[in-house]
Amino acid sequence: STGLMVRTVINLQAVDPGFRMDNVLTANLWISPADYPTPERQNEFYREVLERVSHLPGVVSAGFTTFLPYTTLIGAAPVSIEGRPNSSDGSDIVIMRYVTSDFLKTIAVPLVHGRGFSDRDTGKQPAVALVSERVAALFDGNPVGRKIAFGPMSLTVVGVVGDIKGEGLETPNTRGTVYMPAAQLGQIGFFTPRDLAIRTISNPTAIAAAMQQEIWAVNPNQTIANIRTLESVVEGQISDRKVQTGLFTAFAGLALFMTALGVYGLLSFVVTSRIRELGVRMAMGAQRRDLVSLIAGDSAVWVICGLGGGLALAALVSRSMRTIIYGVEPLDWLSLLASTCVLGAVACIAALRPVWRATRVEPMAVLRVD
Repeated sequence: STGLMVRTVINLQAVDPGFRMDNVLTANLWISPADYPTPERQNEFYREVLERVSHLPGVVSAGFTTFLPYTTLIGAAPVSIEGRPNSSDGSDIVIMRYVTSDFLKTIAVPLVHGRGFSDRDTGKQPAVALVSERVAALFDGNPVGRKIAFGPMSLTVVGVVGDIKGEGLETPNTRGTVYMPAAQLGQIGFFTPRDLAIRTISNPTAIAAAMQQEIWAVNPNQTIANIRTLESVVEGQISDRKVQTGLFTAFAGLALFMTALGVYGLLSFVVTSRIRELGVRMAMGAQRRDLVSLIAGDSAVWVICGLGGGLALAALVSRSMRTIIYGVEPLDWLSLLASTCVLGAVACIAALRPVWRATRVEPMAVLRVD
């Protein structure tokens, strides 16, 4: 079980989320409608904050988004695609996010086709959108230049970007994402960008204090919450698995200790109870290596029987772990083989002292006592 959980954590850490999480500092900025009552005022706030933090030492780029990946899954709606009838199976439901022009660059979501957003994509220009590859697959052909709509709101697709595993590292994507420029958000509300991401060339936490000062220079009353790295946000996706793995490892360590103690105690008892037999064998000409073979052979039989029973029990128990493991089958022979080797090694180490005691038997001393 411990082997399965360890492999699960390794597999989850190897999953590509669709973006780069290294060297990115994030923060949540809830923008008060009292301070910024219009979209124009909010966009001005975004511009001032991004200009200030972008000039901090070591900062590569920065951007705002409605929600960072893995912070919330809400914010989805059915999309209408030009030249395609509306779907009844839910395949046209997509996640909607408003972002500033450099946000996708900041978290390194790749641009696959077309162009990204620019500062020219303002409310005075025609509404545009970027679609992820899953949304692009809904089109018949290249989606760039085609129209999509959310109700009465029509947008022109200007580019295709990579998919993000936004529904969880261990959950297959069922929805694509449509990104829209924050400068074209026509009303204040649910989709208002509030999460800030800043990419740096080195440790991002080093600029946390400076970032706060720059934001407060724009608005001294601005609340700043959840200052953390993007890596820690993604790490939260597997934190439960790490806790579970830690518990399994602790119990496995206790089991190994009990195994070693049991093997040592049993073999010590066997050697003590057979001390006269061992003395007679040596008196009859047996060599010390013969005694080692005798005791070690008996020990091996018991250990093999114990390992066989343990493997059978592990095969039964592992089936119940199907819901908490990822990227590995419940009957994973690599994990079972590794566990068997570890248990066998511990049993052999525990048997060393009793076997050594068997070779120290002095036949004359034993016979004299009898």
